[in-house]
Amino acid sequence: MLNCPQCGHDNDIGRIFCAKCGQKLEISRVGVPSSVRRGSRRSKQEASIAQRVLFGIRKFIQIALLAAAAALVASIWIPPRDASRAPGDKDLEAFQKKRAELEEAFGNQTGGQFMFREEELNAKLAEAVAVTRKAAGENAGGMQIEKLTVALGEGTATITVTQKWKWFRLGVQAAARLKNNDARWFFDPVEIRVGRWLAPALITPHLVPILERLLSGLAPEKQKLEQAAFVEIKPGELILAAPKPSGAVP
Repeated sequence: MLNCPQCGHDNDIGRIFCAKCGQKLEISRVGVPSSVRRGSRRSKQEASIAQRVLFGIRKFIQIALLAAAAALVASIWIPPRDASRAPGDKDLEAFQKKRAELEEAFGNQTGGQFMFREEELNAKLAEAVAVTRKAAGENAGGMQIEKLTVALGEGTATITVTQKWKWFRLGVQAAARLKNNDARWFFDPVEIRVGRWLAPALITPHLVPILERLLSGLAPEKQKLEQAAFVEIKPGELILAAPKPSGAVP
């Protein structure tokens, strides 16, 4: 085809003048039909649009992944909400007195119930943290427990552990429900948070051993809980009953 340089009309080869506008044709203008050229341009434009769309999708996915990663890091960095009651000056003394009476009741199997307030438990936990830090030394390398608290609800206990390494702090929180398997009392973790990040249920069992290592200093209290004849948790209170000799009248 001869393409008219004036109007672009496709003329049959052999013509001298354009059949549409009369412009003189040049043999050098032999080429593909304009419809083919338009189709080629359209294909290139569509390919360019498709490339831009794919580029935009990739960018969106990258931004979304970065935002999700940033949100995860931020949620881990922010400490968990701690709803525990802070101890007072006399709470540690009250805890130690009740703890001695409970120990005696366990040893003599005299029974009896003992109620520990949340503030008294937190006073004991604060003392345990202070002893641990003193034993490790303030300048010891690695993570150290900075704070340990418990909040008591209806049948549940929420332990919050804050660890510190230089300027970095990491908070781990475990909410557990009190249960009994006819042999011992124990706490069954129902959720664990690292910072504000709620650990998926699938990995919660893998975090429990880590939490148990952090609370290893409370092994005597854990043993008393397991051996208790009766345990009840109410908001702000933990009630334990010492066991009686087998065969004794309740």
